[in-house]
Amino acid sequence: MSKELISYMALFHGAYNTAVILLFVYQGSIGLRIRRSEHKPLHLIKKHRKIGPIAAALGIAGFIAGITLVYIDKGRIFKYPFHFITGFSIISLILTTYIISGKITGAGTC
Repeated sequence: MSKELISYMALFHGAYNTAVILLFVYQGSIGLRIRRSEHKPLHLIKKHRKIGPIAAALGIAGFIAGITLVYIDKGRIFKYPFHFITGFSIISLILTTYIISGKITGAGTC
């Protein structure tokens, strides 16, 4: 693979992950609106439940793409250890949140 193509893919990787972060911010804003609401905004709850797994999968895909790019370009995934640790930490938090959120029940349900 050419160095020029890899540099474009790395740029796309950064832009993609920025978009995923913005999706998580949007997801969080929906969650806050649900929590602050006095009644059950069912349309927001449905949207929040729909976007969550998609955002988690997109975040994991971005991490895997980054690992793949570094491996193709440099031949080892730990070439940039701080970047790897940061990405791995974010993925760990995404997975933890996803697992915990599956156990959360709404008000009035047990």
